[in-house]
Amino acid sequence: MTRGPASRRTQARSPRRAAPVAVAGLALVLVAAGCGITDDTASTTGTTRAPLVSTTLPGATTTLPPPLAVPTLEGVALRTELITEIYEPVALSPRTGTETLYVAQKDGKVKQIRAEIQYNRDGSERGSVYRLDINPILDIGRSTQDEGERGLLGLAFSSDGRRMYLMYTAAKSGNITVDEYTMNEDSVDRSTRRNLLDIEHPNPNHNGGQLALGPDGFLYIGMGDGGGEGDPDNHAQDPHSLYGKILRIDPEGATKDAAYDAPAGNPYHDGVNGAPEVWALGLRNPWRFSFDRFTKDLWIGDVGQGAWEEIDLAPNAVGGAGRTVNFGWRVFEGSRPYNGAAPIPGTAAPVFEYGHDAGGCAVVGGYSYRGAAIPALQGVYVYADYCLGEVRGFLRHADGTNEDIGFGITVPKGALESNGAITSFGEDHKGELYVLSAAGGVYKIVPA
Repeated sequence: MTRGPASRRTQARSPRRAAPVAVAGLALVLVAAGCGITDDTASTTGTTRAPLVSTTLPGATTTLPPPLAVPTLEGVALRTELITEIYEPVALSPRTGTETLYVAQKDGKVKQIRAEIQYNRDGSERGSVYRLDINPILDIGRSTQDEGERGLLGLAFSSDGRRMYLMYTAAKSGNITVDEYTMNEDSVDRSTRRNLLDIEHPNPNHNGGQLALGPDGFLYIGMGDGGGEGDPDNHAQDPHSLYGKILRIDPEGATKDAAYDAPAGNPYHDGVNGAPEVWALGLRNPWRFSFDRFTKDLWIGDVGQGAWEEIDLAPNAVGGAGRTVNFGWRVFEGSRPYNGAAPIPGTAAPVFEYGHDAGGCAVVGGYSYRGAAIPALQGVYVYADYCLGEVRGFLRHADGTNEDIGFGITVPKGALESNGAITSFGEDHKGELYVLSAAGGVYKIVPA
C-alpha cells in the first residue's frame, strides 16, 4: 500500500518535486491577488461545455445529476441575526458531543461560541442564546502569519469530535500546513500537536484553506493552483501535483512511516499515475466546498481568473462524490475555453456560473440547506460573492433551468474593502447556516 509522504515537508508534486497552492483570499488582497484581476488574454467566447458530461479519468463514470425537482425560491424571506462579534472569522465548525460552535480567526486563534438552547413551557425549543468565550482554546498566532491571504484558514473535527484539524500558512516559510490536535473535553491538549502536511508554497496568495470531514469520515483538503495568473505551470491538470486539487487523507492511518494514509479508494492510490492524496482535480481556488448532509453530493465554489465565477456539483456516486472528477481549470474558466488551451474531453462543466459585470469578483462556496427552521429553503445551495457581500441562493429546477436569487441579506462592509465582507459559511449539527464576515461578525441565517 502506497502511503502519503511521511516527512513534515511534503513537496507539491507528491512525492517528487515542489510547486506552488490556491483559494479565494480573505481581505482586500484577495481581490488584488488574482480572484478579480481582469485577464485580457482569457477567452470569453467560443463553444461552451455541455451541461451533462462524464469524466474520462481512470475508474471514473461520473455525470451531473438530473435537475432537482424543488419549488421556486420566490417568497423565501430571510434575515441574518448577529450571534457574536469576533476578529476576522474564516471558518466555523460544530463538534460531535456538544452544541458549542468553534470558530477560527485569521490571526491564529480558535474560540468557542457556546449555544444555550431555550425552551417554551410545552417543552419545545424556542431558540438558542450564543455566548463567545473571549479566551481562545488555541492560539497559533506565532506559527502563522496574518497577512493578505495568509493566516489560519481552515478548521474541522473528526467524526467523534476527539481530534481537531487546522490548516494555515506557516509563519516563516509560508508553507501550507495541516495539523492535528487531541481534544480534552472542551479544551485542546496542545502537547498533542501532530503535523499531517507541510507543503512548500513560495507565493503569498492562493493558499488553499478548506478542511471538511467527508461522509466517509476521511479528511478532505482544498488546494488552489499555486498562484500566478492562469496557472502558468498547469498544476491543476497535473495529477502528480497537489495543487488545484481536492485531497483526501486518513489521519488515523498514521504509522511509524507516515503521518497519514491515502485511503485505498483514492484514484491514484498506488502513486503511479498521480499523487496518492489526489481526489479531484482541475480547480483554481476551491473556496469553499461542502458535502450535502442529505444526498452526500459535493458542492464547490471555485474562484475564477478574471471573468467567470463557478459553482461545481459532483453527485454522490460509486466510490464517493468527486472521485476522479476533472473540473476543467486551466482549460476552462467556468464553461468558457480559457486562453486558447486545447479542450480536454470529459471535464465536468459548472452547474452554475456568473460573470463579473455586476461587481462580483470571488465566489464564496456555502452549503445546501438541510435545516428545519426554513422549510422553503430546503435543498437550496446558499453561497455568496466576496465583493458583493450578499447571501444568495442557487436552485436547479425540474425543467433544467437555473435560478439564482438574492435574499436581500447583506452583512456590514469591511473596514478595508468597500465592496463586501463575506468570507465563509458554517453549518451546525441541525443543518442551520451561519455567515462569517471579515468585518468581524458571525451571523445566523433565520426566517424573516
